[in-house]
Amino acid sequence: MSFVVGAESAYVVYTELPGMAEVDLAGGEITRRLSFRDQGLTRYRSGAWEAVGDAAQRFLVVELGAVDAAGHYLLVRVDLDSFTVVAKQEVPDGGLAILWVPERNAIFTAGFFTDRIFEFDATTLAPMARRDGFRCGRSRGPSGAGSRLAARRRRGPRCRARARRAACR
Repeated sequence: MSFVVGAESAYVVYTELPGMAEVDLAGGEITRRLSFRDQGLTRYRSGAWEAVGDAAQRFLVVELGAVDAAGHYLLVRVDLDSFTVVAKQEVPDGGLAILWVPERNAIFTAGFFTDRIFEFDATTLAPMARRDGFRCGRSRGPSGAGSRLAARRRRGPRCRARARRAACR
């Protein structure tokens, strides 16, 4: 769940039914809803993670993922006047947190399984930059290169058999 609060309304992004709602702060009632699943943005019944934006500027950017069997993540920009998705962009490595930097008009997200950090334009969601960051606990290696076990699997059965014979000598 994630919240962005404005002067008269709060915007709630809920994970288990991927969507968002506008809540009137005076009466506490839901005034509008938007389902990301009904919009065809995700195949699953969960996965709207975090929202950033500005109620005064009338926009939110929400990260969705995983949205398909391949494990893709999306950033979507929601116009708060029309309460519709006006832009979307695939996030190459996925992640669970996003950061909006108003001075740069940029959205930052970090790879969930890699050491990469991505920067997107907050208005169009167009990719602006990719940076190699530091390794975290979920990183598989430099830029997602993989573990030693995964590298062994990629080498194929013949190389694994040779490695076993060499280990037995």
